[in-house]
Amino acid sequence: MRHKVELRRVSWTPDGLGGHAEAWRTYATVHAAVEPIRGDESYVGQQLHPGVVYRITTRWRPDIKTEETRVLHDGREYDIRAVYDPDGARRWLVLEVAEVIR
Repeated sequence: MRHKVELRRVSWTPDGLGGHAEAWRTYATVHAAVEPIRGDESYVGQQLHPGVVYRITTRWRPDIKTEETRVLHDGREYDIRAVYDPDGARRWLVLEVAEVIR
């Protein structure tokens, strides 16, 4: 667990036009192991973007949810695709993440 990653949560702020703007804010910094596990491709704006899916392992936390949390590591932001406790003992938490493509 030699990497530091930031856990980010979305917050919505009024944009002054009756809508809301999305902003991701860091709520925790944790130590983790980060390793690439496979290549991936996704479509954004009708264009194919290659990417890599990573496995991030950290100590167990109850506050990480797939839709509500992102991870920031080494200047890159990642969407969480899956969260699981590998042995059910609440010692470790494994996140499968993919880079956010804008």
